[in-house]
Amino acid sequence: MNDPMRQTENPHQNRQQWYAKQVLNSLMEAVAVTDSNLRFLYINPAFTKVTNYTWEDVFSGTFEGWTQVMKDAAHLAPSLNMAEGQWDGEVWLNRKGSGPVPVRLRARQIETTRGTAPQFIWTFQDITDHKNMEHNLHVRMERDPLTGLLNRSTFQRQLEHAAAKLANGTRSVGLLFLDIDRFKNINDSLGYQAGDEIMHLLARRLMLCQGPDDLIARMGGDEFALFLEREHEEALWSAIQHVLSVLKEPVHVQQQELFVTTSAGVTVCTPEHRDVTAWIELTDAAMYQAKDLGGDTCVVSGQDAHRVARDRMQLETKLRKALMNAEFVLYYQPQVSIASGKITGFEVLLRWMNPELGMVLPSAFIPLAEETGMIVAIGEWVLRTACCQLKTWLDKGLGPLRVAVNLSARQFQQDNLVDMVKAILTEVQLPAEYLELEITESAAMYNVQPALKTLQALRNLGVRISIDDFGTGYSSLSYLKKFPIQTLKIDQSFVRDIPGDSDGASIAKSVIMLAHGLKLNVIAEGVEWPEQFVFLKEHQCNECQGYYFGHPMPAHEAHRLLETQALSHFILPAGPH
Repeated sequence: MNDPMRQTENPHQNRQQWYAKQVLNSLMEAVAVTDSNLRFLYINPAFTKVTNYTWEDVFSGTFEGWTQVMKDAAHLAPSLNMAEGQWDGEVWLNRKGSGPVPVRLRARQIETTRGTAPQFIWTFQDITDHKNMEHNLHVRMERDPLTGLLNRSTFQRQLEHAAAKLANGTRSVGLLFLDIDRFKNINDSLGYQAGDEIMHLLARRLMLCQGPDDLIARMGGDEFALFLEREHEEALWSAIQHVLSVLKEPVHVQQQELFVTTSAGVTVCTPEHRDVTAWIELTDAAMYQAKDLGGDTCVVSGQDAHRVARDRMQLETKLRKALMNAEFVLYYQPQVSIASGKITGFEVLLRWMNPELGMVLPSAFIPLAEETGMIVAIGEWVLRTACCQLKTWLDKGLGPLRVAVNLSARQFQQDNLVDMVKAILTEVQLPAEYLELEITESAAMYNVQPALKTLQALRNLGVRISIDDFGTGYSSLSYLKKFPIQTLKIDQSFVRDIPGDSDGASIAKSVIMLAHGLKLNVIAEGVEWPEQFVFLKEHQCNECQGYYFGHPMPAHEAHRLLETQALSHFILPAGPH
């Protein structure tokens, strides 16, 4: 082997070679010399620091990482004899014992005497930190630093890309702009730190609503934007309503509970007209119409803002009179034991029979009741009426039986909830074990410690607790096992397509196993077909409810059904109703 650092008889040349060697040994950059067959002739100490390969490794032929480096270099250049005999680029090098790292590699051909095979000097350095800095810079350029959401420019760019991909008429898409009402008052009264915390909390809630094709951004200040894409328009409006309802839940900042409202603008975007600029202008204008109406409302672009406001005000006026005018009525949907086929209880569902509007479904008025706070009084009426009805059935020997009453998030957060439940049970003289209160997992998990305290106080009364819509929120299993609950309800979205839908079937089976592991009763909602019932029975689900067993029905029909069951064995229906 020809040693480039061999001694000569020329003292001056020996000094120059000694200095050159000292320089090479002190460099932070790795240096190697190879022949034309890529066999090593020299490496400097920095080479070992960068690669973890020693002199013995490379000269014994065990430097596995170099082959890949050469492949990467050859991929980027036809040969090592490139123009002007040099090559420069970024490649991956397998560091001994720790995997691949990015390096900046330079190759230079050494001039040799005529007829001698060429040799090459290779210099490289680890650029991991540089790559990380590039990535972080890219993230900062793409994302809002406070919330982690997309920023305005990235959102608009990705929105244009999403619009270009839409096939005409196959998907329903919508743009939603949100502006926090009176956010300046929050900053002025609680400080900017509290304002930032609220922005961060709301951003997290929006991310929990995000579908696989959705975009969410903070447009600046206290304004958010969402691009939502769904299979059909009904699902799109359901998603928009879910976003608006999630933002209405209280936030807890600086040991205070705050109710934050938003002004929302919505545009249903037609795929055949993919003008993103027009989408944004329409939605922005609708949002500002909502603000002009006083906030805490949603305006759909193209609608007359005054008509929207007038219709909402009229509905609110009618709703405020509904309780006083006895316009509310309860419907009862049977819950059935899978093992015996007998009715074990009823879930109570609220309906509004208005003289002018006719039957008003909960989806049309419950959000308004939540916004205005009327849900508290309405909820108390529901609980008292349901307990009275159950007591009537029990007194007629139609039990054992329970009623399940849904508690809204706002009801659940009332300080006097436990006292109110206790007072109604005492007034009606209903044993507490016949009452089951249902809360959503998002309401239970939102503020865990107060929720635990409230649930335990209700359990101390003897009331049963059920977690509704399980699997759709953001529950933590470490807290779930601490909750004093007796029942988990599998959300109907996981039941709807079983057993054909493998994902839904897997989730349903997992919830059943989880519930049994925690010694809990499990109820499947939305059972409509015999195949669903058979699947749930095979996997030992305890109870079911849905159209397969009966639609929600008024009290007199439920009474007749219970009497029928009391006179004979309850026979499972052969098909959907």
